[in-house]
Amino acid sequence: MTASNRSPVSACSCLWEDSETSPPTGVTPIDFALSPDQEAVRDAIAKICARFDEDYWLKRDREGGFPHDFHQALAEGGWLGIAMPEEYGGSGLGITEAALMMQTIA
Repeated sequence: MTASNRSPVSACSCLWEDSETSPPTGVTPIDFALSPDQEAVRDAIAKICARFDEDYWLKRDREGGFPHDFHQALAEGGWLGIAMPEEYGGSGLGITEAALMMQTIA
């Protein structure tokens, strides 16, 4: 596989894989693997999303309005403040986890 037909993630993490040379001094390849905690975030959000099937979202699209049931499920799971500091009532997680949550919802 050449660098030109790799995904951006694999191209970055394997930049020097096909080469006999090492990365330049001071350059560390990026590891894009999810941590166990990030996988747990993704799995928990996916479990909530599974309760809201295509019919739920089609009805929301047809009738309009805010998806209150979905919002409530996220609130009950403690996910609305994912990136807010704990001292302000949030989960204290980072922007990466918040982005992962939104990606899973999408």
